[in-house]
Parts: sequence; structure tokens; C-alpha cells
Amino acid sequence: MSEIIWNFYSKSLGRETTLRIYPPDSVEESTPLDCLDDYEIVIALHGLGGSSRQISSYTNIEYLASKFKCRVILPEANRSFFLNAKENFKDYIINEIPKKINSYFNLKSISDKKWNIIGISMGGFGALNLANQSNIFSKSCGISSALDYTLLRNGIDGENFILENEQSIIWPWDENHEIFTRKINKDVEFCLLCGNQDPFLSSNKYFLDILKENKVTYKYFFEDGDHSWIYWNKAVIRAFKFIRGLDIENISID
Repeated sequence: MSEIIWNFYSKSLGRETTLRIYPPDSVEESTPLDCLDDYEIVIALHGLGGSSRQISSYTNIEYLASKFKCRVILPEANRSFFLNAKENFKDYIINEIPKKINSYFNLKSISDKKWNIIGISMGGFGALNLANQSNIFSKSCGISSALDYTLLRNGIDGENFILENEQSIIWPWDENHEIFTRKINKDVEFCLLCGNQDPFLSSNKYFLDILKENKVTYKYFFEDGDHSWIYWNKAVIRAFKFIRGLDIENISID
């Protein structure tokens, strides 16, 4: 197994930060699926209050990176929702990370290979929003995406989701918010995955309606599950199958 932990100074954030990187050959005993040729690059975004270690600790993403021939990059962003607010996380994800990864691995220019982005909860919002506001991603998958601004402000089960420097945040897609926008990037294929018992299900269905309205390419799969790692472990497999153009309704990876 191989895990690259890269600590470096980020100009966008104005401080040191960490990336965890899993190459597609990080698990020696994993045989990639026969249908896959070239590798894909995937940025995976964590949930609220997490870190670059969160997804790798609670899912088998390292194995999936090898099985689906993906170079997986895990940044960390505190409670930022991957927005330019207290710190410039949007700029960091869509501008700085691709340049650093391309340089580190001696890859071709960004324009020669489209990237992919997935995320869970806060990271799901980030994956959808960043893909919608940039031109570097070909596919974006949000898992249990935290899209409901009102629900976040009011809290869930007694926990308030306080956003950093909230006054400067432009919150898209929320029908109750005054800066609501319905514009969707038609160069991106989107995927929505959410549990039927998830408190964000209604906002994910609302965003699905917006995708349909904009006539973009999309997939979705809603199934039994709540806002927890029990559901997310299955959903992450579906996310990788979406990235690789496989059937997302079947979680078998044999």
C-alpha cells in the first residue's frame, strides 16, 4: 500500500496545509477492473469539521482508487464548505491543487485531461458547486450533499452548522435564499446520491429538478440510508462507478 502525505504552503490559503494522495496502484492485491484502460484523477472532499484523513479512515477509498484505476486526492478544508470566505478554498481546489498535482506527477497540462470531483455532505455541496463554477471537471458526484441553507443555519438534531465568515458566502440553489441561482454548467456530468432518510434528501431532489430544467447530463440514485458512514460506504462505490461510466445501481466490484 502507498499513501502520499504532502504538506506544503498554499498561496491561496496563506498557510500550510495537507494533501493525501492515493495512486491507482496503492493496493498491490487489488486487480483493476478489466474494462478500464487509462486512469482518472479524482478529488474527494470531506464533510463538516473533517480533514484529509476523514474519508480514508471511514471508507475503503484506497482500495477503490486501485480497483477503479484512479489517482485520488484528498484535501482538507475545515468548516469552509469549500468556498472563498474566511479562506480562499474555492481558489485552492480549482486553481492551486491541479497545478501542484500536475507538477508533482509530471502530468500533462490541465486542459489535456479533465478531472473529476466527489464529496460527502459538506464535501458533496463542494463537489457540485466547484464543478459548476469551473472548467476543469468533467464529472461531479455529490453524496448526501448539504444543499439546504436554511437547514444548515437552523441546525440538525441540536447541532448548528455555523459557516465561516457567512456574510461573504454566495449560497447557490437554495430556493429560500435571496442569492438563489439556477444556472448550471452544461459541460459537467453530475451525479446525486442520497439516502431516503437523510435530512438533505428534499434539497437534493430540488437540485435534481434544477439539473432536469437545465437539460444537463446527470445520474442519480436515492436509496434507504441516512446521513452516516453506513450509507456513505456504499455510496462511495457508486460514486467511483459513476466516474468510470459504470452502472451505479450495482455496488459489486468483482
